[in-house]
Amino acid sequence: MGSMGDPMASRSDYSYLGPHPPSGGAAHSVESLLEMIAGLPAHQDCAAVVGSALQHLDSSALAALMKELGRAGLFKRSVELFDFLRRQNSPEYTHLLDIYTYTTAIAVCSASQQLQRALDLMAEMRARGITCNVHTYSALMNVCIKCNEVGLVQQVYKQMIQEGCTPNLWQEAIKLLDKLEEEGIQPEVRTYNTIITACNKSGKPEQGLKVYERMVAKGVKASATTYTALISAYGKQGMVEKAMDIFADMVQRGCGHWEKAKECFNQMLAQNCRPDGITFSALITAYQRGEQWREALQAFSHMPANGCHPDSVVYNALLEVCWGSGVLPVQMRATQIWSLANRSGHFRIYNQNKGDPTVHQHSCVVFTCGAAIVTLLRWLCDVRHKVAHDATSLLRDSVLFSLQKGKASRIEQPSSVICESVRQLLAGHSSPFTVRLVDSATQLEAASSELVAWLRSPAFAPLAYLVHANSVKRLSVEQLVAEDVALDKSCTDALSYVRTYEQLRGYHKQLQPNMHDPLGTSSRQQLLDLALHYGSCFRFQPETCYDAWELLQRLLMAGATPPLGTNAAQWWRLMLVACMMIACKQPAAELPGAIPTYDVVSLNTGFSADNILSCEANIRLVLSSDASAVSALRVCQVLLERLGGQHQEGRQAGLITEDLHAMLYRVACSGSMFRVQPSLVAMAIMYCLRSKRGLVPLWPAALVQLTAIYDPTVGDLGLLLEQVRPLVGPQLAGPPAQQQQQQQQPVAPAAPAPGQQQPAPPPRPAAAPAAQPLPAAAALAAAPAAVDSAIAAPADADAVAGTAAPQQPTTPSAAAAEVISAPPSIIGPQSGAAAAAVQAAVPAAAAAAAAGAAAGDVAVAPASS
Repeated sequence: MGSMGDPMASRSDYSYLGPHPPSGGAAHSVESLLEMIAGLPAHQDCAAVVGSALQHLDSSALAALMKELGRAGLFKRSVELFDFLRRQNSPEYTHLLDIYTYTTAIAVCSASQQLQRALDLMAEMRARGITCNVHTYSALMNVCIKCNEVGLVQQVYKQMIQEGCTPNLWQEAIKLLDKLEEEGIQPEVRTYNTIITACNKSGKPEQGLKVYERMVAKGVKASATTYTALISAYGKQGMVEKAMDIFADMVQRGCGHWEKAKECFNQMLAQNCRPDGITFSALITAYQRGEQWREALQAFSHMPANGCHPDSVVYNALLEVCWGSGVLPVQMRATQIWSLANRSGHFRIYNQNKGDPTVHQHSCVVFTCGAAIVTLLRWLCDVRHKVAHDATSLLRDSVLFSLQKGKASRIEQPSSVICESVRQLLAGHSSPFTVRLVDSATQLEAASSELVAWLRSPAFAPLAYLVHANSVKRLSVEQLVAEDVALDKSCTDALSYVRTYEQLRGYHKQLQPNMHDPLGTSSRQQLLDLALHYGSCFRFQPETCYDAWELLQRLLMAGATPPLGTNAAQWWRLMLVACMMIACKQPAAELPGAIPTYDVVSLNTGFSADNILSCEANIRLVLSSDASAVSALRVCQVLLERLGGQHQEGRQAGLITEDLHAMLYRVACSGSMFRVQPSLVAMAIMYCLRSKRGLVPLWPAALVQLTAIYDPTVGDLGLLLEQVRPLVGPQLAGPPAQQQQQQQQPVAPAAPAPGQQQPAPPPRPAAAPAAQPLPAAAALAAAPAAVDSAIAAPADADAVAGTAAPQQPTTPSAAAAEVISAPPSIIGPQSGAAAAAVQAAVPAAAAAAAAGAAAGDVAVAPASS
């Protein structure tokens, strides 16, 4: 290490002087100058004595003098001389400031541990246009080592490589390691990684492997970068098996993320290392830990072409990552993978009926939650099939199924986690099983008669459909991945639009304590019942009804209140009707031909068309011309769509659509959440309903990646869950049905009597000139005559419709119950339309405004509808 930082290592002639001897005397050698400086009193400035002689030296001789001063313990004198030169401006001295003297000055800093001075000198060199060489960097690294700044050593070393100072790179790297050990400094794993990489880049992989052996001997734990460098070294040495062993060891130790495992695997392929079964097993395990089902399935599909046979680790990892995705088509593919594994001798279900003659006993070995659940579903379907063909197949009193663990596996999950997942699944589907954990095994026990009845009941049908649905299973891996990538992008974009919408409209991210509800619980429920009733009368989609309700909540957030002297109930009812007419005309809400005329709306609501139109204009004025609305229902449908709800199989496989509207109704009736972001409310509803239905995992990987929320039970969403959970009862239902009456169909205006003139349609208001937004109450009270006349509804309705007053509509609660109890095929997401509908509902201007605000180049203003 003696040559590190020594630009004079190749020069032994320290007596060299420049061509011009000092005036008035003989030329001084380095030794004579050294002796002269050493004899000076401590308080005397050496530059004043020998300064004039320095101009006759060349830079190499001056560097030698500075170095000898340092060796003699006179490093302060060395600093004085160099600082004297730095202060001079004449050419006689400035020519001495070059790579030799600066490098020596930096090296001298090592003895006094002046790290900051060394860094300043390096910066000064660059400012003077002096290019650093490998000796300069070595000198600076020595100073860093002396100051125990190992992290800085690595940064300097990387900078040296980036600047191309790499002659004998691997030798310099190993010298650096030697120096650290000489100083008693324990190098970090990053230092070892850098040195191994340097050896690889220099074509000396065998030296890199020796460095790795030194690292292991020192007890330093390898990182993912270490393994990457080792795989490269072994590959270049032609040691393919060793490279694959290193890769498997890396994954087993959990070093790095799945991206690093993929990078290492591709590096092996680039070096013609043909992967074996152990390598594929390690790769798929890494993908499972990273919840990357697409990558795992693609790697699995490449195993046969490489002559590799999946083992139990591969199958357990695949079933876990596929089931954990929460995406229904992928979960269905998991049942197909289980069948393939079973035919290969894995997941064998053993009969153990030689013990208790009253109990049917079965068992299977699994290591992950996904494998346990898929195995359980396949066994249950097999039992149901046997019972259907042979009623005597379950003659014993009870059935016991045990999910056990075999020998220890790197893929296995805790037994308690597996047991809890199985318990949640069965409880959510009303199974008769008692689930308990016995000696690390999950045991399920039920009476045979109760089990048979459950297997034949509708409660089991969704689980059976997951196993037997075949349309999705026939897709190739490439098709399945391509469809999911497109769906993921669509849903991600939709949720991004929703969050932009919420940000620009002032929604809260969390519940506010003691939040006041201007409507009150009773009025809120009555208005919501009325909204659902109107939606039923006009044949609106439920999304339109809840969008209108969300628009009404925006009015509340804007501070809208009934004007003094008006009937508050009638005023809010009129606002609701106007909101529904605005909502039904949103993009992707209702088909143009399905939007009722104002005459029909007037007949069914009792408010004149003029009043409704005036209120619509005032609502837009209050909301700054932005009357868009995105309800929690639409966000719920995006979440369902991400989990595969757009497939027919998804709607038939027990999705939570039949509970969704009832849950939305309860949440909407709660006045404590009307200011909270609809997306957050939707996530809370989704989590609670999945928990109620036993859809494990409760918050699957697809939703984690979509929402960027890893654990919904903490943070803002966790606080909201505390408010939503109590609303989930054993039997979710909508508003109580008082009397089941026939829904009233929209009524067209009656034909005029013979000789009677057809009444003219109500005039539409002309486009109003741009005006400054008014305060909420003032804007909505701008037409008090409209509100007052709206209260006198029957006579006004007669005048508009040209006929008798409309019949009393059906009871709101009954109509609402009828909408809520609609079949899932009606209220479920249709063919991937949920994400598109949300994107259409949110104005593009909102996203543009948000992007501009983030960039800091435009001011954010409310977007136009």
